[in-house]
Amino acid sequence: METLLKRLQTVANIAIICVSILLAYVIIKNFILNPPNSKSSKESIKVGSKVPLSEIDWQKNGRTVLLVLSPTCRFCNESGPFYSKLSQMLSTQKTAALVAVFPKNINDGPAYLQNMGVSVNEVKQVALDTLGVKGTPTVIIADKAGEVVGVWFGKLSSDQEEVILEQLQAAPA
Repeated sequence: METLLKRLQTVANIAIICVSILLAYVIIKNFILNPPNSKSSKESIKVGSKVPLSEIDWQKNGRTVLLVLSPTCRFCNESGPFYSKLSQMLSTQKTAALVAVFPKNINDGPAYLQNMGVSVNEVKQVALDTLGVKGTPTVIIADKAGEVVGVWFGKLSSDQEEVILEQLQAAPA
């Protein structure tokens, strides 16, 4: 009986040592060598940062609204009525340009937008990580200097949609 207890203690001690080593490895790897806010990882786009698209004439546009979309994205499709409303508002007020950005082949982009009732000034193909965007849909509003003044990720709530519309209605020409 005493031998069995000693063996159980030995097995338990070895298991504790193994778990401790594994835990130390995970902590060192994830928090010391590659911290969550590490500059080495691609940061997501934030208010105040410059949109990395040199081919857009930010100055001419005034405010530029980038819709980062994918035809295969369920939330993009569900957000179609808002994008259509946004498109109509911007076309009548002329306060901003609307640019659709697709992460993959844009051949289907114009038809996709037309099916949703969205009219845009330009359609671009840009990799998500180039923009600092993690997924679709994403709405980015940039000013005349190409700096982000607003960014929203994912399917928007009705309150978020209203914030975007209000921000664009109050936008300088």
